[in-house]
Amino acid sequence: SRELVMVATTRTGRAVHLLLAKQSPIKVQALVARKKKRKLDLDASTTLVETVTTSSKRTKKRATAQVVEVDDEDGIGLDELALVASAKENKAADTNEVSAAEKEKRFRSTKSAFVVLTKVQYTGNYDDAEVKLKQASIHKLTRGASYPWKNGDWVQNFKCLHNKVGCKYKCRYIHVKETNKVRLETCGTHSLEAHAKRTSTKGMSAQQKDYVKTAMRNKVQPETIQNTMMEESPSKNLGAGGYPTLNTVQNFIKKESRKVNKEEAFGNTIAELKEWCTTHSTIPTDDDEVFVVDFYFGESRFKIFLSTRRLLKCIVEQASRGCGKILVCIDATYKINLEKRPVIPCGTVDWDLLYHEVGYCIISEKCENHTHFEFTLSAIWKGLKAAHSFTPAGFTLVNMQDNAEAIRNALDDAVAALPSDERPSDVVKLTCYCHFKGPVGAVAKNKDKVVKPRRLEKMKEDLRKLHQVPAGLSPYVITVLFAQLMRKWRDKGERRWVAWLNAFWRVGVHWSRAQNFAGIVHHNMHLERANRSLKKWLARKRFMFATFTTELVRKLRVTSLVEAQRIWPDAPTITAADWRAAQAYVKSTRDSFVSVSSARRPSAVFLLSQEGIEHLTQRVLNDPNVTAPQYLRGKPNPLFVAELQKRAEKKAQKFEEAFLSDDDKQLKSLTYDKAIKLLRTFHMLEELPEDEKICEYVQFSCTCHGKLGIKHKFGYQCTRKCMHTLAQGLRTGLYVVPPGMELGVVSKPKSAGGQAKKAGKALECESSESDDEEEDDESSEDEDGSEE
Repeated sequence: SRELVMVATTRTGRAVHLLLAKQSPIKVQALVARKKKRKLDLDASTTLVETVTTSSKRTKKRATAQVVEVDDEDGIGLDELALVASAKENKAADTNEVSAAEKEKRFRSTKSAFVVLTKVQYTGNYDDAEVKLKQASIHKLTRGASYPWKNGDWVQNFKCLHNKVGCKYKCRYIHVKETNKVRLETCGTHSLEAHAKRTSTKGMSAQQKDYVKTAMRNKVQPETIQNTMMEESPSKNLGAGGYPTLNTVQNFIKKESRKVNKEEAFGNTIAELKEWCTTHSTIPTDDDEVFVVDFYFGESRFKIFLSTRRLLKCIVEQASRGCGKILVCIDATYKINLEKRPVIPCGTVDWDLLYHEVGYCIISEKCENHTHFEFTLSAIWKGLKAAHSFTPAGFTLVNMQDNAEAIRNALDDAVAALPSDERPSDVVKLTCYCHFKGPVGAVAKNKDKVVKPRRLEKMKEDLRKLHQVPAGLSPYVITVLFAQLMRKWRDKGERRWVAWLNAFWRVGVHWSRAQNFAGIVHHNMHLERANRSLKKWLARKRFMFATFTTELVRKLRVTSLVEAQRIWPDAPTITAADWRAAQAYVKSTRDSFVSVSSARRPSAVFLLSQEGIEHLTQRVLNDPNVTAPQYLRGKPNPLFVAELQKRAEKKAQKFEEAFLSDDDKQLKSLTYDKAIKLLRTFHMLEELPEDEKICEYVQFSCTCHGKLGIKHKFGYQCTRKCMHTLAQGLRTGLYVVPPGMELGVVSKPKSAGGQAKKAGKALECESSESDDEEEDDESSEDEDGSEE
């Protein structure tokens, strides 16, 4: 027998030296034991082979005993042993009659079958066991994971170097716990077809690199490059050393794409890209032809802004219909090309809250900063002046962004760079409310600062109410309400959260309606939807830069052609649903209408909101001195309505002292919950100035917030139209309902059965959001009642 001597020091270094590095015996006998604890004797002329199939975590079932004899004068290696053992195992499995259900069960419940090639006793340790193991195989092996089994045995796994291209060969050696025995096992055989696909050890050859570079210039995808390389290999000798894998081709293309300061960059040269920008920087006569509004090339860096005359005109259209306001939405988007170069889209919104694209800025860096946003805004002003002789002078510039400090700084720099006679009269920076309080907004990212997590929902509700504070009240209102909110949660022990919100507010982040203008969106979701459309067009990171720029130019032209078919509304579109809601509101409040004229603003009138009606009605019903019933013969009782009118007048006086006064003394005397409750008791209607009456039917302003949904939008602060303003015009006789819009006339189309459906349901009299609000604490209500 042959003896093997090694030095044992560490467990992980234990392995099989065996005789695998030498020639194998001429004859190999494989004896498989039926019982698990049977001891096998090692013989110099035989090697014990057993098939171990793991069918469960507790037991190991073994196949029937078999003897394999191989004759080879030169000896056989590890691969030959595995091939013979696997063939015998498959032959034995084919002879057994097993049902289809049993085969399916065995396939799902068992692991890969490993063949035990040999068992050896040893003394000592071998630190480089994998070297000897790799020498035993004709093909190269790579080391896998090593770990202990539950029974204490230590396992070291190996697999073929070609496993990523389809070779399923695996092997492992197992050191038996607390013994000097090592077991070597193998699974599967080498696949020569998979080995042929493997690239050479030094990567791609020079011919293959030149072939890939040529394909890059022709805008060919990596998958197509790999396939055509194999097809054209006989004529161009591209298969020397093996063909590259798809991953190799993709990595080579990405590496070449990063060389922005060398001759070949993004499939084009920097010189060619700069020349293209120069030749396309002239303003075309065609309104839908894409041109370069502005560009900049530095050392391995560039910025290019693309647009058309028609898309730039969207800013002019919005400014002429926006009551002196210019809204610009701007953001950056990623994951649109293989080089990970971001694009900065920008656009605006019309009165019907529809998004209109203005242009795209392409930058070479992988991360944007304030200089890129400054370049984009400056390019817009440059293009407007050159193509349409328009400047923002005399307008209020409103910028909607996602709370990015880089955009805020860029806006200041872009405005400061304008000549003094072309600068806007005022600049308002708005933060997207969804980026503030959305699922992944600033509030959600700082929820760890809340001491008691169950309070988070109530905090979000308070922030929503603060967001819905309307514009048109005294300037101090929003500041005092914010201070009251801070005091409320600071007294409850949430000092960390209050400190964060206070710092967030102080940097000039405006996300409340009180700092916005009626009819202007309070979120950036229109731009986010446009970004998703752009990514879908560009197939998300599938294009190289040359193809990406071509597709972006084509996208801009198609967008410009679509914009030519759209009509800019001169005012918010009053739909049939709006007229139905206004008429239903007038009809339902005909016998119970309660309104109070303002003493501080002559043209203003206060209307009870749904919350105010419910609150005052409950107070009147609980008053023992009031004996008049609420309804008389199914109609509102005039005496009960008169009592509501008296209480509404008292409430309106408190409302004016708190929110329309010259000082904030009265408002500061209230808590945050009481102040918000008083604010939401009334809707204040006020006649608009003559220059803001943009439509025959938009004659009043209102403090109702409503809802800014995708399909159903209502509320004056969101859409600059509401049922209160339309109903007020109908009551005062300023206008009448247009023909065909009368209540009961406008109905839905007939159903398939021929029977006409009922008239479409009018919108709710008040915002549906009020139904979702939680009731205030009973202590607050009792205090409010005692004050009355």
